Amino acid sequence: MLENIKNSIKGLLDYGMNGYIRENLTDTLTDLPIIPVFHDKLHKYLKIEGKNVGVVCLDIVNFSHIEKEYGYKACEKILLGLTDILDDICDNLVRAEDKIGISNRGGDDFIIFLAGLEDTITEAEKSLQIVANRIKSQAVDRLNKRDYIEKSLNLYVGYTVISGKNVKRVESAVYKAIKEADKRAKDEEYQKWIKKKNRLAEIIDQEQIQILYQPLISLQSGEKMGYEALTRGPEGSEFERPDYLFGFAKETDLLLDLEHLCRRKSIIDATDFLDGERLSINVSPEVIEVDDFKKGVTEQLISDLEMNKKNIIFEITEKTAINNFDIFRKTLKHYYGQGYQIAVDDVGAGYANLQTISELHPQYIKLDMSLVRKVNIDTTKEALLEALINFAHRIDAKVIAEGIEDYDELEKLIELGVDYGQGYLIQHPLSTPKPIDQSLKQFILKKNEELEKSITINTLKIEKIARQDITLHQDDLVEKAVNYFEQNHYLTGIVVVNDEETPVGLIMKDELYYRLGKRFGVSLFKQRSVELIMEKHPLIVDGEETIKEVSRQAMSREHDRIYNYIVVTKEDKYYGSVSIRSLLEHITKMQVDVAQNLNPLTGLPGNSLIEQQLDKAINNNSDLAIMYIDLDNFKAFNDNYGFENGDRVIKLTADILVNLTRQGDFVGHIGGDDFIVITEAKGAKAVSQRIINRYEDEVKEIVNDKTCFLYQPTISISVEQLLS
Repeated sequence: MLENIKNSIKGLLDYGMNGYIRENLTDTLTDLPIIPVFHDKLHKYLKIEGKNVGVVCLDIVNFSHIEKEYGYKACEKILLGLTDILDDICDNLVRAEDKIGISNRGGDDFIIFLAGLEDTITEAEKSLQIVANRIKSQAVDRLNKRDYIEKSLNLYVGYTVISGKNVKRVESAVYKAIKEADKRAKDEEYQKWIKKKNRLAEIIDQEQIQILYQPLISLQSGEKMGYEALTRGPEGSEFERPDYLFGFAKETDLLLDLEHLCRRKSIIDATDFLDGERLSINVSPEVIEVDDFKKGVTEQLISDLEMNKKNIIFEITEKTAINNFDIFRKTLKHYYGQGYQIAVDDVGAGYANLQTISELHPQYIKLDMSLVRKVNIDTTKEALLEALINFAHRIDAKVIAEGIEDYDELEKLIELGVDYGQGYLIQHPLSTPKPIDQSLKQFILKKNEELEKSITINTLKIEKIARQDITLHQDDLVEKAVNYFEQNHYLTGIVVVNDEETPVGLIMKDELYYRLGKRFGVSLFKQRSVELIMEKHPLIVDGEETIKEVSRQAMSREHDRIYNYIVVTKEDKYYGSVSIRSLLEHITKMQVDVAQNLNPLTGLPGNSLIEQQLDKAINNNSDLAIMYIDLDNFKAFNDNYGFENGDRVIKLTADILVNLTRQGDFVGHIGGDDFIVITEAKGAKAVSQRIINRYEDEVKEIVNDKTCFLYQPTISISVEQLLS
C-alpha cells in the first residue's frame, strides 16, 4: 500500500516537472530550447570525447527599428519564420549527427551548435566560416521571399569554435564562445554602419545632395502646372538612390536634418526658373510633427525669397504610417491656414487610405506609378483608378498621375479624367527643367478635343477602343500561347498573324484550355502549331468602322463565337483587338453620358454639352453665329394653364428648332424656356426668321385649345456673330 502511494506521488512529481521544463526551458514564442537544455550533449562532445564544437550566432539587423515601424505582430511572424527556415537549412546543410541544436536567447538572438568539425582549430574555423555564411545567405534569401515587410531583411552572423581540449567548465566555455561569436558579428557590421552614418552626416553637412525637378503638366492643355522637387545623393555613391538615402537617414535619426536641407535647397534652387508655377516638396509625416515647420524656418525662407505660399505644395509621402493622426491633422490645419497646399503621395501603394485622405482634405491626390503602369491594358487598374478619380473630385481634390511612360497610358489617363501628370514620357527629372515638348502638348490637346466632341455610338470608330495586345505567329507552338496567357492575366484571347502582320486567326483562352483539359490534350496539342487549334475565321473589322456597326456584326455571329475577340485592322494589318466586355462597357458609358446630359423633356443636349460646344465654337476658325431663343410671357401661361400645356409649348419649340436648323448645327436646351443654336454665320438671320414664323403658326393650335390669347407665349431670338 505504501509503495503504491510513493509511485503515485512520484508520477505526479514527474508530470509536474515535465510541465515545468516545457514551460521554462523553451522560448515562449519560437518553442526553441534555451541553452542549458543542450548541456548534456555539449558536455559529451567537449569533456568526454574532446571534440571541437562550432557556435554560430545570428541576429536580425536593426530589429528594434523594424518593430518600431511595423509593430510586434509583424516581428513575431518574422521570428517564427526564421525559426522554421534555420531548422530546415541545418537539416539540409549538415549531417543529422552533427546538428547539436538551435537555441533562442529571446527576441531575435539565435544560436546554432554544430559538431563534426576538424580536429585542428584553424581548419575547424575555416569550415565553420563556410557553413555560417551559407546559413546566413540562405536564411536571408528565404526570409525576403516571404515578404513579411516592405523592407529587405538582413542578418548579422558570427561564429567561433570551442576547442575540445582542456575544457574545465562546459558552461563557462559555451558562454564565452557565444559572447565572442556575437561580438564578431556585431563589431564588423556595426563598424560598417557607423562608417555609413558618418558619411551621410558628412553629405548633409556639406550639402552634397542633388535637387532635380520634374514637371507636372495639365492633361487638358499640356501646360506646366508646376514641378516636383526630387532629391538624389552624390552621383555614383551608395546614397544616390533616394529610397536608400532617406531609408538610411530614418534608420540613423538623420531624417530631420536631411529633409530640412532638401526643403531649403529645393526652394532656393527653384527660384532660378519658377515663374508663377507651383513647387511640390516631399515631406515625411514624422518630420511635419516635430521639425522646424513649427518654428517657421521654411516660412521665413519663402518670405525672404518673395514666393507665394499658395504656390508651395507639401507632398506627404504615405509609404510610412502616420503615428499620431490627431496631432498630424492639427499640424496640417495650421499650414492650411497659412496658405500652403497639401498633396497626398503614393495613393494606392502605401498606408494612404480613403478615410485618411478625406479627413486631411488635400488639394491634390497623387496616384502611385504602380497603378498607372499599363493601365491602358489592365481593366482592374482602370476600374480602381476610375473609383479613386471620382472620389478625389467629390472631395474637391485634383488628381496627379505619377510615372507616365508611354502615350497609351497617357491617352487612357486623359479619358479617365486625370487632372495632371508627370513621368518620363513628359520629362525626366533635371536640375534645370526644359520646355514641354510641343508634340506632346498637341497630343494632349487633340485627345481632349476628341473627347469634347459629341461622340455617339453612331460616330465613334472601333479603332479608338482597340487594345494593342501581343500576337502569335501562325507557326508558333501552342505552348507559347499557354505561356502568354499565364504571364498576362488580363488576356482572354490572342490574335494570330502571318509574316505580313495580317490577322489569320484567333485563340481564345477558354477554348484553348478546354482542348488541353481533355484526355491526352496536353500531349496532343502543346507542341503543335497554333494554326491547328486557332479559330480560322474570326470577326475582322476595319478600324474606321463605328462601334454601332461592329456591335451588330459581333452579335450576328454563331452562338458559341459571340464572346470571342473582335480583331481590328488598319490597311489590312493587325491594329488591335476589342473584347465584347469592352465594347459593351463603352456603348453603355456613352449612352449613360448622353442620357445624363440630355434634357428629359425635349431630349436636347443640356448645359454640360452646351458648354463644350461653346468652347469649341469660340476656338473655331470658321464664321459662326450663336442664336439665343427665349419664350416671352411663358411663366404667366404656365401658371394659368398648367405644366402640361407649358410642356407642350416647350416641346413644340424644340421640334421646330431641330427641323428648321441646318445639318451639322447644334441645338441645345439651356433649361425652362431658353434654347441655344450654334450655326453658320451666313444665313443665320434667315433661319431665325423661319423659326419665328413656324412657331407663330403652330403655337396657335395649343393656345386655341384653351382660348388663352391673353397669355400666349411669344418667341424672341437674338443672334451673336463669331467671325474668324
